[in-house]
Amino acid sequence: MIRGAIAFALVLKIPVIDTPECTQGDGCLSKVNYDLLVSTTLILVMMTTLIFGTFMGKIQTILVPPTAKDEEEYHEMERKQSAIMSKSLMKRRASSIFNESHHEILVHPNEEKGVDDSMTSAQLDNEPASWPTSRFVRWFTLYDENVLKPFFIRKYRKEVQLLEDEYQELVR
Repeated sequence: MIRGAIAFALVLKIPVIDTPECTQGDGCLSKVNYDLLVSTTLILVMMTTLIFGTFMGKIQTILVPPTAKDEEEYHEMERKQSAIMSKSLMKRRASSIFNESHHEILVHPNEEKGVDDSMTSAQLDNEPASWPTSRFVRWFTLYDENVLKPFFIRKYRKEVQLLEDEYQELVR
C-alpha cells in the first residue's frame, strides 16, 4: 500500500534553515520544526494505512455486497480447489514413499552431523540441540502457521499454500 507516500515525499522536500538551498527569509523551517513535521506525517501515514487497510474488506462488502451468483462461484471454486488439493496431497505422499530419488536424501554439508570415530556415544547423546530442531523453532513454526499467517494473510489456508508451493516447485 502506498497511501501517504506522496505526502511523505513532499514533506521531505521542504527546505530547512542552514542548508545550501535555503537562506533565512525564504520560508524555510527550522530543524526542530522540520523534524516534528516529518515525524507527524510519518505517524499519520502509518496510522491511516493500518486503520483504513484493516477495514477495507468490510467496507467493500458493505458498499458492493456479493450477489448469490458470486457466492455460488466462490463456493464452486473452493470445492474444486479442495478436490485438487486432496488429490495432489495423496500423490505427493505416495510419490515420496515409493519414488524417493537420490536427490531428496542429499543433505547440505552444513547440516550434516560430523561423527568422528574418536567420539563416544555419551558425547553424542550430550550434544546440544541445534537451532533448526530446537523447541523454540518448532513452537514458532506452529505459532506462525496457526496464528500469524491466518491473521496477516487474507483467507489463508495451509492446504492452498501447500498446493501453491508444489506448483512453484514444478515451475522451477
